[in-house]
Amino acid sequence: IYEFNSVHKACINLKAELCSGLGVSFKKGVPEKIQKFFDNSNNNFNENFSSLCVKLMIDYQAIGRFALEVVRGVDEFSLYHIPAHEIYAVQDGSSIRVKNYLQQTSGGYFKPFKKYNPSKKVRGSSVLTMEEYSPTSRFYGIPEWMPAKKAIIGNDTISDYMLNFFENNARPDYFIIITGTTLTTEQRNTLETNLRLTKGVDNAHKLVTLTIGNPNAKIEIKEMSKIIDDNFRNTKIDNRDEIALAHKVPPKILGISSAGSLGSGNE
Repeated sequence: IYEFNSVHKACINLKAELCSGLGVSFKKGVPEKIQKFFDNSNNNFNENFSSLCVKLMIDYQAIGRFALEVVRGVDEFSLYHIPAHEIYAVQDGSSIRVKNYLQQTSGGYFKPFKKYNPSKKVRGSSVLTMEEYSPTSRFYGIPEWMPAKKAIIGNDTISDYMLNFFENNARPDYFIIITGTTLTTEQRNTLETNLRLTKGVDNAHKLVTLTIGNPNAKIEIKEMSKIIDDNFRNTKIDNRDEIALAHKVPPKILGISSAGSLGSGNE
């Protein structure tokens, strides 16, 4: 659900950039070969070590794990990002160890990978993973925002509902309630025509007049949408704050300011 919610995605991208996107600097004496590796960690165009780490951190924050392909050659090695949701762990028998990994390709096939071993400099490809620890899984990470999953889906549901409402105009904004008399056919037609002619941007704030001709008649106008819309708005704000809390990101850093906090710069 990385793409479900703007606050959720903004928190993930912000943490990835702040943790990994600030670049690399070198002290004097660092071998040129190492410096070149940080500029070009693989054969992908314009992907240096920092941009590679940002991708890994986005996966780690969004999914709870990242996967890195390590390719060893005769005298050098390369690093490649693998989308973490494509990598599956193969259990070593009935133990709690990982034997190797499988990558599910776009065609549905599984490509095997050896598990990375830093002590064995064997040529070829292997996979290194890092998991966000959770006691609910021995082999896969669980992201820290998981308790806010319902808030993320809830805001998406509210947005879908409001979009469908505006597309279908399924609920009237107002009711005009007339009691104490019965409208004639001419009065009803006049009222409907006047209301229809006041729709649209060019007719904003125009006045509709209605003459009943009965001193006992009573006319009320009741707004139907405001209460429901306010409830939705308050729910979305509560969910937004819960999402930011789960990520441990102060809302102000995301550009969200609330009443009473404008003068504070603590974040």
